[in-house]
Amino acid sequence: MIKNQKTSLNKSIHRFIDQYKTLLVHIDQRLDVLSPVYQVEQSRKELIGLNRNLNRNYLLQLNEKKTQISHDVQYMRSPMDLMHILKDRLNQQHALLNQQIHYVMSNKTHAYRIYQSALKGLNPLTYMDKGFAYIEKNEHVISSIKDIAKDDVIKVTLKDGKMVAKVIDKEA
Repeated sequence: MIKNQKTSLNKSIHRFIDQYKTLLVHIDQRLDVLSPVYQVEQSRKELIGLNRNLNRNYLLQLNEKKTQISHDVQYMRSPMDLMHILKDRLNQQHALLNQQIHYVMSNKTHAYRIYQSALKGLNPLTYMDKGFAYIEKNEHVISSIKDIAKDDVIKVTLKDGKMVAKVIDKEA
């Protein structure tokens, strides 16, 4: 029985020692965590990680800005360059406008000449230049020999003046 009690007491002592050993390990770990050296070391590791992240983000943003700037520089021009470009565009528009004006003027001149020719053909003065006359009787146009009789008084308009005449004879 003593042997049993001794074994039981030994087990209890070992359990007690194991519990205190575990407790001491936990206390030692907590003391390490609470110690200034440990906290400084942890802060240093955290700062190193934060510095690494900051540098990585900085480089990413820097590269993005460089890309954006190089893209924007392609489209940026000096004011003088822009003035030259705008002046060239203005000259092109001016040339195009002159070309269109010339085209319209040519078409209008051609149409004018056609109308002029048509009007010249319809102008009674053109026929009067060839020896024809405009004849009226009582303010009515005489276009046929049937419209006049012997001894009628008629008004004759020629290219350079008018006259009054008396019909002496007529032939059909």
